[in-house]
Amino acid sequence: MLEGADLHIFAHPRFRKSLVSGVALVVAVAVTAVAVSWRLSGGPTTESRLRTHLKTLLRDPRLASAQSGADVRDARTGKTLFAKDPTKTLIPGSNQKLLTTAAALEVLGPGHRFSTRVLATAKPGHRMDGDLFLQGTGDPSIRPADYDALAGRLASFGIKEVAGRLVADDTWFDGQRLGSDWDVGDESSYDSAQISALTVSPDSDDDAGSVMVEVDPGANRPQVRLAPDPGKFFTVVNRTTRGHGPTNITMQRERGGNRIVVAGEMAAGAPPLMRPVSVWDPTRYATALFRKALTDHGIRVGGPTVEHAAPPGARQLASHESAPLSSLVVPLLKRSNSTMAEVLVKSMGQHAMHQGTWAAGLATVSKFLTRMGIRALRLRDGSGLSSMDAVSPREITTLLFGARRKPWFGTFHDALPVAGNPDRMIGGTLADRMRNGPAAGRVNAKTGTLTGVSCLSGYVTTSTGKPLVFSLMINGLLTEPPKDLEDAFADRLAAYSLRG
Repeated sequence: MLEGADLHIFAHPRFRKSLVSGVALVVAVAVTAVAVSWRLSGGPTTESRLRTHLKTLLRDPRLASAQSGADVRDARTGKTLFAKDPTKTLIPGSNQKLLTTAAALEVLGPGHRFSTRVLATAKPGHRMDGDLFLQGTGDPSIRPADYDALAGRLASFGIKEVAGRLVADDTWFDGQRLGSDWDVGDESSYDSAQISALTVSPDSDDDAGSVMVEVDPGANRPQVRLAPDPGKFFTVVNRTTRGHGPTNITMQRERGGNRIVVAGEMAAGAPPLMRPVSVWDPTRYATALFRKALTDHGIRVGGPTVEHAAPPGARQLASHESAPLSSLVVPLLKRSNSTMAEVLVKSMGQHAMHQGTWAAGLATVSKFLTRMGIRALRLRDGSGLSSMDAVSPREITTLLFGARRKPWFGTFHDALPVAGNPDRMIGGTLADRMRNGPAAGRVNAKTGTLTGVSCLSGYVTTSTGKPLVFSLMINGLLTEPPKDLEDAFADRLAAYSLRG
């Protein structure tokens, strides 16, 4: 999910704002009034009227000191219906995930799966000599139950003891765990989790490289629990208190280790609060969980846990395969999963250049985009967490237009959030937006939000069934993201009633 996921934006350090609330309220009321009067008068029926509506919308006072660009095109012909500075290079935020996902579907293929294997150099037996290897390829969806199943498979061979060490092989990716441009202050966030070929996800959102922190009011004071917890891996500092005011809890992992400080006040009788927090060293975390699973299945590993590559001759004892990429891109785009996007970048580098690095992966993405007719951009990561990423609205609509001609387009389109659909795995980051306007159910689009940045790009079907592609990008905002403005922009496109 990006930028926190977009759904968690204001809980994430990256999104702290300085707001002039009175001005924002006045502007919001004015925009709402314009939107309501427009809806009552019906949608635009000519290209000229559509352009007039959109130009008027983009004169919003909140954009006066901002930089913005927009591009709207016929999805069948590529004809431009509206453009405002369409070639201006802007920071995309999570709109970067559009580029990454399309490239991954092309390079890796919709059927690509991530494998996690258990290897050994000795034959399985009651006492197995040599080392036991846990080898990963970056599966962002693997969960504790999957590691337990791998351990159970070993137990089925009658193994009771491993004489050697437990070896973590995460060499499918390089050792750079964090993007070079990512904000150090965000490292505790699950959305800025470290990227590793061996990792684990604590939840169904596939927030790999994170641990779930749960705070319960308790009988006398709030209680803090972690899941999954392999034991002796985390240090929890509980500085919470019970109170009668609103719940205000912070969770912060201290940099350079796994000391998690939970602080703040929790209202008596409040429901439990659960939130993922990134871990330091996902490889060691995943291996600790696997060692615990082995112990739970009656298998003792005599040696310590170490990290290096498995030898070429090691034999496979058990394996786990992820769901296909066609399924994984759903939480990636619906929930704006940043970690998954970065895993795909490194996977593309490994696939195309035999290097699981950001450099190789981004070069591979760039080659794909060049083939799609997109050249003038700057790629620094796959998720859009970097404020150094740069792309224009025209380049995004060129991607969206070209994707319609790809065999994987249905997968790509359907994985995008659907405006106004309350199901979190359908509506995603648009579940609470555009519920009652013309865009509801007819806009599939990706949000993108960083401090001062707000974008919305995707597909829309007009009231007469005409397919459009669009991109609206705004940088340099001094207020909260103008989601109402973006929604009104999409509503106008959805209400466009010109036939042909």
